[in-house]
Amino acid sequence: MSLSEPGSKKRERVSRKTWILAGAPILAAVVGAIITGIFTLASHPGGQVVPPTPSLSSPSHSKDSATPNMVPRWQGQIGIGNLGIDLDDLPPTVDPNTFTLAVVSGDLQVGPNARFAAWTGAANPSYAQCHEWVLTNGTQQDEGAATGMQLCVLTAAGRTALVTITGLSNDDATAEARATVWNLGS
Repeated sequence: MSLSEPGSKKRERVSRKTWILAGAPILAAVVGAIITGIFTLASHPGGQVVPPTPSLSSPSHSKDSATPNMVPRWQGQIGIGNLGIDLDDLPPTVDPNTFTLAVVSGDLQVGPNARFAAWTGAANPSYAQCHEWVLTNGTQQDEGAATGMQLCVLTAAGRTALVTITGLSNDDATAEARATVWNLGS
């Protein structure tokens, strides 16, 4: 038996403990991500689940960090025509009676009890930014639709949505768009 054996076993135990301690946070993060994904998918059946748009303000001062509605209620492609689209429906549907937005002869029209405001910021707005923007700048006036235009929308039911026009038909009768509709704010 050599004198170095007890020290080498001690170093081996310390090394093993170090690896276990270093791996525990990584394992916890992976398990947490899996559990979060399962609960997120279970809470949004039939809709597309996407991560929230990051806020442009710092996380320590962001209203979004305490707002439960950062996860969109629905997100996807929509078509907007002269019959309009109702963003309160899940998923959004064409409805001429309760539409949120319509395109008529190249102009965006807002439905009853809804309003919108063209977003002028450099990046996609967060829920809080879009909600505040439409509350302070929203209108019910017609506005010409243009590809690339971003709209913060307040629906008749009070939901906030971000609509980005991705294309217009040659006759300006319809628009293709990407929409993110958040749940009702608190």
